[in-house]
Amino acid sequence: MISGLEMMEYAPSMDKIINHFERQGGIMTPNNRRQARVFKGAMVLLNDVGMAPGMIVEYRDNIWVFMPGVPKEMKAMFSGSVIPYLRNKFGDKEIIRSLVLRFNGIGESRLEHELIDLIQAQENPTIAPLAQDSGVVIRLTAKEKTAEKADELLEQAKQRILKRVGSYYYGDDETTLQERVVLLLQRKNYHIAAAESLTGGSFGKALTSVSGVSSVFRGSVVCYDPIVKKEVLEVSDMTIRQYGTVSKECATEMAENAKRLMHADIGVSFTGVAGPENLEGKPAGKVFIGISTAENTIEVEACQFSGNRSEIRKQSVIKALQLLLKYLND
Repeated sequence: MISGLEMMEYAPSMDKIINHFERQGGIMTPNNRRQARVFKGAMVLLNDVGMAPGMIVEYRDNIWVFMPGVPKEMKAMFSGSVIPYLRNKFGDKEIIRSLVLRFNGIGESRLEHELIDLIQAQENPTIAPLAQDSGVVIRLTAKEKTAEKADELLEQAKQRILKRVGSYYYGDDETTLQERVVLLLQRKNYHIAAAESLTGGSFGKALTSVSGVSSVFRGSVVCYDPIVKKEVLEVSDMTIRQYGTVSKECATEMAENAKRLMHADIGVSFTGVAGPENLEGKPAGKVFIGISTAENTIEVEACQFSGNRSEIRKQSVIKALQLLLKYLND
């Protein structure tokens, strides 16, 4: 739709942009001036964390809200300016609150089967099972006149759900698998070490994204080349010659030796074919994940993933975190 509304340069925002470049010692281009343009007569929204302003335009019985595309700027402007405007305009008629419950070790169809009567009878809050890369989630959404009442409904629904499938639950909202794994390692006072071939350090990266992980994570050896597997991780030459590097036997020694050499309680290993070519007669996506436990048992999961190199590596890390979560919960 073409509005034909006139645009103008908003002086306070232009002054802010000019001051920014003067402080930084940079050169301002004509494109930078465009950031200060708004529709004439618009309600201008100041940008507290950036330069470009936002605006609200009421035109032909519609309300148009324009905000910067940078996520942190948009979120700050929405919560600080847009929500107050909407509340003032329409009043607090209804509050909408959501809660995401995260599950591991159960498929979407099984989860839905366990909760089918609750899902069919849903009114407020609504119950929506969703599959994600890291597992299955349930999004609960409640509508009420107050946030407190909405949160109360969400908590009641959560407890009803957890009574049935609580053994698969590992956290709310933005909780990640690695956060839960690190928390359980800390609670049990376990240290973990890894040997990574095809994942190339991705597992270590996932763990070290969690604050406080240094209390439980010894480190990870990236061992792409068989020489590193033999001379650093001490995988036997006989194992490699007889079974190959992409094998259950190699994954076993990698996990056990990573644990031993780095003085950890748990060792995790990854060996496989990220692709696109086959390796040692194994197809792309064939992955062995080994876990040497604190009880000195060894579990090796043979997986066949699909997708490109990046997707196969990502799926390998997620699967290892899921296996660790199951082991630590047991």
